[in-house]
Parts: sequence; C-alpha cells; structure tokens
Amino acid sequence: MIIREQEENFLMIRQHDHAIISEQMTMKLKKGFLPDDDWQRSVLYAIKMHDFGWRNFDAEPLWNDEKQIPYSFIDYPDHIKTILYKHGIDEVAKEDLYAGLLCSKHYANFLAHDPSPEATRFVINEENRQKSIQEEVRVDDELVASHFKLLKFADNLSLFLCLNEPGAGQEDFHYFFKKGIPFPKHVEEQFGERLHLEWIDKHTIGSEKSPFQETFTVSIPFKKVSKAEIAKKGIRKSYNEAVEEIFSVYVKGD
Repeated sequence: MIIREQEENFLMIRQHDHAIISEQMTMKLKKGFLPDDDWQRSVLYAIKMHDFGWRNFDAEPLWNDEKQIPYSFIDYPDHIKTILYKHGIDEVAKEDLYAGLLCSKHYANFLAHDPSPEATRFVINEENRQKSIQEEVRVDDELVASHFKLLKFADNLSLFLCLNEPGAGQEDFHYFFKKGIPFPKHVEEQFGERLHLEWIDKHTIGSEKSPFQETFTVSIPFKKVSKAEIAKKGIRKSYNEAVEEIFSVYVKGD
C-alpha cells in the first residue's frame, strides 16, 4: 500500500493500481525509451505487473503499532514482504518468463542490502532464478540491465504522482524525489541524467524538457480513510468501508 498521511486521514493507494499507471505513463514516452524489438511486450508486461504480489495483501491493510499508521510498502515486515514478492514474481513468470526475470531483479534490488535472514534468503533464491531464466531466454546482461532500468524509471514516474501531495513544491517532495528521477542510461544523451518533475497546479505535472510525446491524463484510484474511524473500528474495517475515489492528473507532454 502507498500511504500519504494527512491531518485527519490516511490517503491509501493500492500497489497494483500504481503499477498499472506506470505502464500507462510508459506507453506515452517518446520514441527511444521502449525497446523497438520482440522484448517490448515483455517489458511492458513487467512494468504493469511488477506489484501484482501486493493485490491480496492490500485488500487487508495492516496496522503498524510502533508508528501508529498503516504499514506501507516501505516499512512492511520483511517476513511477509518476501512471501508476497515471491508470489508476484511466480505469477508474472507463468505468463511471461522474461517479465518474471525483470520483476525478480526489481524486488531483489529492494532487499539487496537488507541484513534480515528473510531478505538474505530471498535475494539468494531470486539471483538463482534470474540466472536460470536468463540462460533459458538467451539474453545478454547489458540488455537485461537496460530493461530493468526502464522498469525502475516507470515505477518512479507513477510513484511521483502517488507519494507527493498534489501541488507540492520541491521542498515538500517525498525524499525519493528530492534529486529527481534517474533516466535510463540509453536516453541520457537526449534527456540528461535526471528528470525533474514538478506540480504546475494541483492536477497537472510537467517538466522543462518533457519525456512524453503528448499531454495525457491518468486516473489514480484511492481511499481516504479517517483516523477517527480507525480508532473506533480498526484499520481493516475502516479501509473496507471507505469509499473509493478517483484523482485525475494531467501529465504535460510536447
């Protein structure tokens, strides 16, 4: 779950919904971002499905007793996180083996420096999975690295919309985005090292040099869950009873 804490509410966005937005934004990128070959379908599928493992877990959000907020994807317990990560990768790989490889790299990267036993076992197992898939599909390290960086870029595009309050200035951005979003290496010559998005108003984002071929709209499903309701009913019941809303964002292109 993606969480934004507000004065009286928690704004909650499901991970898989965010991933679907990642794919939508990726498909609007200018020519040169996406691979123009047989790998394009697999890369787009990996981007769309990279958080599929969260679906069932986001349906029943958990409460963080220590911080007195719902658990988010950032601080979710490792022993549960590795289970949902593995499930998501397994499901993606059933449909598209190479997409499964990219999702495996994505999740293993998150836990690469986590010293917990659960994280260590997960990373080792996923590195073995990656090696096996790469040998089967016969793709070289450089191409995998390029596609993986595009997945990370797509992930960050959508997270920018979901983690930052609409209309926020750079000083109030989530710490993920204080220095911008790293561009994939293969487009750095055209766009530079980092994309610096900004809120033009509370419903519009843009950048000085847009990577998007046109202006488009994305719709973000969310629930605003009252802190008072959580205190009375608990997080799961309050979340399930909250009305789902849609927030639309215009993304400026050329």
